[in-house]
Amino acid sequence: AKLGEDSAKPILDFFGLDAAKVEPQPVGFESTSSKKYSFPEGAAVDVDGLVAFAQSLADGTAEVLRKSAPVPEEPKENGVTVVVGSTVDSIVNSEEHDVLLEVYAPWCGHCKSLAPTYEKLAQRFASVDSVVIAKLDGTTNEHPSIEAKGYPTLLFFPATDKTPVPYTGDRTVPA
Repeated sequence: AKLGEDSAKPILDFFGLDAAKVEPQPVGFESTSSKKYSFPEGAAVDVDGLVAFAQSLADGTAEVLRKSAPVPEEPKENGVTVVVGSTVDSIVNSEEHDVLLEVYAPWCGHCKSLAPTYEKLAQRFASVDSVVIAKLDGTTNEHPSIEAKGYPTLLFFPATDKTPVPYTGDRTVPA
């Protein structure tokens, strides 16, 4: 398939590739772990560059590719902190805060139904500096510490131990 054709879109999206680029965009994929690897930025796409990339894949030094939406200009939406792939470490994995993270999909009906309650929760905790109520669009962002098998997924990241704890309780905010 040619770049930009509808049939190529899922592959382009999966690897975060730019359909507008005309030069080759080599990537690597490890099927057992579902890890994606990007070709080094600025490296020549020639025999030597491809051999070096293949060697880095074989020896485990290749850079893991993670999708990340651009960092938003406004850090919050209706009181909820917006997290993207590139800000997970500075927000979610910060040892300064307990973080409740909603991993959502914009098209998800359950996510849309949860939004008003989640925003109310964020407003309730707005004055508590040690707690962050956050959300991450799981369709456009990736991070190794965040795994969502469905949407919405609620994960609690304690400040002292950044191992995510899935939240499965009520999705209401008491008056």
